[in-house]
Amino acid sequence: MENNNKDDLYFPIIPINDNLHQQLQTLYNYWFIQYDFPNSENLPYNTSGGSMVYDEKLQRNVPSNWETNSIGNTSIYVSDYTANGSFKGLADNVQYNQGERYAMLIRVVDFNNNFDPQGDYIYVDKHGYDYLKKCQLYGGEVIICNVGNTGATYRCPYLGVPMALGPNGIVVNHSVLNGFLYLHFRSEIGQFQLQAISSGSIQKKFNKTDFRDLNLCIPPTEVLQKFNAIVNPIFAQKRAIWDENRRLAQLRDWLLPMLMNGQVSIID
Repeated sequence: MENNNKDDLYFPIIPINDNLHQQLQTLYNYWFIQYDFPNSENLPYNTSGGSMVYDEKLQRNVPSNWETNSIGNTSIYVSDYTANGSFKGLADNVQYNQGERYAMLIRVVDFNNNFDPQGDYIYVDKHGYDYLKKCQLYGGEVIICNVGNTGATYRCPYLGVPMALGPNGIVVNHSVLNGFLYLHFRSEIGQFQLQAISSGSIQKKFNKTDFRDLNLCIPPTEVLQKFNAIVNPIFAQKRAIWDENRRLAQLRDWLLPMLMNGQVSIID
C-alpha cells in the first residue's frame, strides 16, 4: 500500500514517542489523580482503603498524610524572560540575531515546530545570554506557555548550545519534581488550574504571581522516588528517540537536495 503521509515516511518513530507519553500520563493519573500509587504492601493505596481526607484548597480528596501547598511556598523555581529586567533593560541588553550567535533563545513556536532542523531560530550574543540569567535553560526544565496558547506544556531538550527562554513562556524547575510537574500540568486537573488563572478577551494570558499561587499536593519523598524510578527511564527513552529522529531529519535535509540535483545517487 502506498504511504502518502510525509511524517510516516520521514519520521516513522514519532508514534513510539506518542505511545510512551500515553504510558507516562496514564501512570501519573493512576498514582496522583486516582491516588492508587503502591502502598507499603504494594497494593493500590486508594482502592485498598488508604486514608483520604477532603482538601479545601484543592476541593477533592487526597491522601491524609500528604501536604498541599502553593507553588510559591515550595522550592520549585519559577521565572520568565521579563524577570531579568525592565523592558528597556531587555531591549538594551538582548539583541536578536546580531553579532555572535552564542546562545539560542527558546520560544514556544520552536516547541510547536518540534525544533525543526530547518527552523528559523533566534540567537543572542554572550552579553545577552548573561543578562538573561534568570531564564537560562540547560535541558529538562518544564516550559509552560502563558500568553496566547496558555497552558501548553513542554519539557525543554538540550540542543548542544547555551539556551535561554524567550517571551510568552515561564520556566518551572526542580531537581526531582520536573517529571511530576510536567505530567501534572499536562493532565486534566493541571490544565484546569492553568485556564482558571488565564484571562483576556483577545489574547489569553496569566502571570508568574498567579502561577505561584496555584496549589499542589506534592507526594512524599518515598512515593516520588518510586515514581521517578519508573518514569525517568521512559523520559530518557523518549529523549533518545527524539534526538535520533532529529539527526535523521538533518541527514535527510542534507541529502535530499543533492539527490534532486544529481550530486549523489542511490545504488540498488
